[in-house]
Amino acid sequence: MSPETQHMPTRRERSFERARAILRAYPAAKAQLAVLDDKHLLFNSAGTAFIMYAGHGRSCVALGDPVGPPQHAPALIRQFHTMCTTRGLRPVFHELSNDHLATATTLGLHPLRIAEEARVRLDTFSLTGRRRHNLRNRLRNATKDGRTFTWVPSLAHAPHRLSELHAISHEWLGTKPSREKRFSLGRFDPDYLTTVDFAAGLIQQHDQPLAFVTTWAGTSHQELYLDLMRCRPTAPRGTMDLLFVRMLQQAHADGYTWFNLGMSPLPPATDDLSTRRFGRLYAQARDLAHHFYNLDGLRQYKDKFDPHWSPRYLLAPSRPGLLRALSDVALLTSGGTRGILGDTWHHLTRRR
Repeated sequence: MSPETQHMPTRRERSFERARAILRAYPAAKAQLAVLDDKHLLFNSAGTAFIMYAGHGRSCVALGDPVGPPQHAPALIRQFHTMCTTRGLRPVFHELSNDHLATATTLGLHPLRIAEEARVRLDTFSLTGRRRHNLRNRLRNATKDGRTFTWVPSLAHAPHRLSELHAISHEWLGTKPSREKRFSLGRFDPDYLTTVDFAAGLIQQHDQPLAFVTTWAGTSHQELYLDLMRCRPTAPRGTMDLLFVRMLQQAHADGYTWFNLGMSPLPPATDDLSTRRFGRLYAQARDLAHHFYNLDGLRQYKDKFDPHWSPRYLLAPSRPGLLRALSDVALLTSGGTRGILGDTWHHLTRRR
């Protein structure tokens, strides 16, 4: 290849390659979202760890825990805070775990429990017992009417599956009042799904694809992480139950210890918040979100698999700043106001 035609990696491409090398060594929930083009990456001076972030308004929002060796995380959190404050921006951490809460609060940041992460211990998950009676019935009915599970260990090596998954995703999105999410959630993007090399679980009925989930894992082979989950609106009841049970069984058979079901956002306000003005404002924000997303239903669905729940926090420099940060995170995740409210709001406003 001649020098004229040879592609020279851009600075952004080189950053993503560095991030992928760290991800392979230190896999973590949501860490693969770093490769999507809606974020920036901040590396420590040694290049061994990074924080992914994006901005909206005056908020500079770091997503999740720092990725890399745990001992490098505190310095990287402080580095991110310094970068924001020297630029006159509001430092915000979104979905930070308990492991790094103390470091962030020593910087004067105020925490708010913004989500809870669900992780299923696979060697203790079982379908036996009275509590699993309804779940067993749904699985029995699903298999009787011809629904089957297919495990696709690598979408990168099965590109023909992407068109099937895309059709499901397109129908699923058509039932939602909002757009495909960004920033803190994965999205259906063929390049993303094959570059990261996701695996997928698929439910079919008489060769008709009905539902899927995508997952990824790191080299430690300890935890399988859920990314996308999509289902046709016409899929029979119990389809997702069959899919998740088979995914848990597949992960256990493949030697994983944990299956990470992801986050349930905006848990109800705690008692210490409920009597304060801030607590009332948080509750109003939660009620608004619940109008567009079934927050309680998502939590209840994941609960049926008896996960271990771990809190995740939003942190900002003040309590009023938390509400501003909450708004900015919602806009980042949804791609703006129209992304939150959807095309229905767009049409309503055009008719005025």
